[in-house]
Amino acid sequence: MSLSCFSQPVSFQFIAKALISLFLVFGLLGCNESDDSEDGGGSNTPITYTVSFYELFDLHLAKRVSVEPNTAIELIAGSKTTWYKGGSDTPLSGEYNVTGNINFYGVKDVIEISDQAGLASIACGGSKRYILINDIALSGNWTPLCSAVGGGYFNGLLQGDFHKITGLNVVWNADRGPSGLFGWLDYPAQIHNLGVIGAHVEGAYNVGIIAGTIFDDAGYTMGVSLTNSYATGTVIATPPGKHDNESTYAGGIVGVKQFLCGAIKGVYFNGSVKASGRGSGIGSAGGIAGSGHATDSYSAGSVVGDYAGGIAGYGSANRCYSTANVNGIGIAGGIVAQGRSSEYNVDRDVAINQAISGATVGRIAGKDAIPCDRWNCANTLVPNIALDSLVPVGSIGSTSLAGENKTQEELKQQKTYEDIGWKFGANNDNPWNIDEGSSYPYLYWQK
Repeated sequence: MSLSCFSQPVSFQFIAKALISLFLVFGLLGCNESDDSEDGGGSNTPITYTVSFYELFDLHLAKRVSVEPNTAIELIAGSKTTWYKGGSDTPLSGEYNVTGNINFYGVKDVIEISDQAGLASIACGGSKRYILINDIALSGNWTPLCSAVGGGYFNGLLQGDFHKITGLNVVWNADRGPSGLFGWLDYPAQIHNLGVIGAHVEGAYNVGIIAGTIFDDAGYTMGVSLTNSYATGTVIATPPGKHDNESTYAGGIVGVKQFLCGAIKGVYFNGSVKASGRGSGIGSAGGIAGSGHATDSYSAGSVVGDYAGGIAGYGSANRCYSTANVNGIGIAGGIVAQGRSSEYNVDRDVAINQAISGATVGRIAGKDAIPCDRWNCANTLVPNIALDSLVPVGSIGSTSLAGENKTQEELKQQKTYEDIGWKFGANNDNPWNIDEGSSYPYLYWQK
């Protein structure tokens, strides 16, 4: 029998008592070392499990413990916690003899999702908690969850547990309805550790593979959290032609992240993104977000739009990089097309793009933010770095939009990134890894 902690098995043949502390802060998982002692091997001595987690917004989900049949266990609650069986609100404690494969959680009413029907039943509103317990293959055309205007936002927790969703195919042209696996996410929604592979998502206005729109009410200080997730595939935003002037936003992960709260952190995208406008409207395309902010993330593939950026079409980024081919009909930048933020800057980013082209271009940003108003302030565009051989095609802005030159060899060295504030390690505070001399950085959970 084994217990997996981030897919690292711990054998109980040599352990009499395994103590595992499991916690989740903003949906982030972790495990502590277990106590080592002699195992009774099939005896009646119960195996002890302890669960604890930091309580915030009552939306946290401890890493589940899967127990094999006919095993005597003892469940011990940690601070502010107890144990629950999946889907149950009845707490468990003391000795418990498992008669089947059962998942235990540190919060109540966790809804397990194992197939397409379960995924489609995710509720809008109600702050419910869901977890994928296996990979899911979708078929047919997917209707975005919580996408109908006025139909409610998803404000619960979806823990992907590093499982993958394949076969996501969305053709959704409802007027003003955002398109993706989810339509709308709103505070205090959390999506963590989710992969969506080989997706094809088309829609009008706000289009992204994981979510069309993240709506963070500016009155909250925490907002929506989308972390440690990834997507591959194709994203297309096309105006439906119902108005004279229409703008669209397309991103590999999210179409639009509104306002300044919350986080898109530790994500990556590989694929193609395209956005187009109608009349005087623009199509804003980004490898991560059509409009929004991302941290500790990267993109690859291609990005095409009136405004096109390797990370965001219209937005900001910190400690991000892109290798994408970026083509902006109007404005193009290796990281963002045009800066937009009143708090975040476009800084500590790295442009390693295959190519950048447009009417107005820059290796980091095609254009700085518009003059300050309530939501828009000029960005700090240093420190940033870029591949020395990267020469954008188009009218190049000021040198502040270019980044400091680095060679291909330097861009495969950890020190290059540490010098501009990147953190390397094995957790969400130190999220980057690198194969020294042979790779660009990647996220620790990809190891």
